[in-house]
Amino acid sequence: RQVWRELKLASATKYEAPPPVHAGWGQTVVKVSVRDDGAVAQVPYCLPHAYAKSMVALGLSGQHVQGALPLGDLPMQRVLVVGLGGGSLPVWLHHAFPAGRAVIDVLEINPAVIRVATAAMGFPQAAVRPVDDAAAAAADAIAGAGGQTLRVYPVPGEAFLEALAAAAGTEGGYRYDMVFNTACDTIGRMPPVLVDPEGPFLGALRRLLAPRATVAMNLLVGISGTGSAGGPKEVEAMTYALHGACCDCARGGRAFSVMTPVDESSGNRILVFLRSGPPEAGEAAGGDLREALRRSAEAVSADFPADSSGARLRFALARRVVFGWQDW
Repeated sequence: RQVWRELKLASATKYEAPPPVHAGWGQTVVKVSVRDDGAVAQVPYCLPHAYAKSMVALGLSGQHVQGALPLGDLPMQRVLVVGLGGGSLPVWLHHAFPAGRAVIDVLEINPAVIRVATAAMGFPQAAVRPVDDAAAAAADAIAGAGGQTLRVYPVPGEAFLEALAAAAGTEGGYRYDMVFNTACDTIGRMPPVLVDPEGPFLGALRRLLAPRATVAMNLLVGISGTGSAGGPKEVEAMTYALHGACCDCARGGRAFSVMTPVDESSGNRILVFLRSGPPEAGEAAGGDLREALRRSAEAVSADFPADSSGARLRFALARRVVFGWQDW
């Protein structure tokens, strides 16, 4: 049988057992299959949240518009996910891409989140790598993680990226094609270390992005322009910080943001950074990126390979990459 499960962050240091249903702050929801013996496995094709659907739509379309995701013969995509939550985003990516076409690294600093995700939310325990520190995690990733293509590293993101950049070198080596930052603290703010323009996270990320890469960051900011992640000044500061790290302006790199469709969610703004611009000359390369992205989203929706169950993408991408568009 399939059931929904919600991961919550505690609003108190101690609860009676079990805590009341209204306690805590809802962080994420997943759908799981429950066997008769109680074992659970996450339903891999189910991506419940509107922001997650928008993020993968932007990641896939961003890669396509840069010419980095030809649909006839998908190249391997190396993906970084910052923040595990219930794990639906990395599980979906692992399921959607054909075998051998995606390697997904997930960073999660909170061991309690990993315990709940694997014990109750159906995230595969085998994906959690047995490493003690960031240096060991970086070495494991470069070595191929024992053949695992979905792997979770329980280390701080900035330490992992610094170790990875040092181990991979500055030329070639380990490079990320897509980055999805879904991290937040207990009140919904983006951790400052992940958006510090002079900090180790963005400094290392700059060295680890592929020449044609897409970076998407989810912010809890509603249609009013403010939210848990801050207001216009905070969003602008984060945008400029990531633009400096993620966009290669000499190659047409661009920054923009979209909102999640309001009929699904009104509380998320996705900041998006394309490392390079569209490869073709003309209007899309220097001007109408919004229309170029919409066309790429339609192409991905139509022609992305079917998953292991024979189904193509189960939600439309095009409106998600342009809704509430703001070109930075």
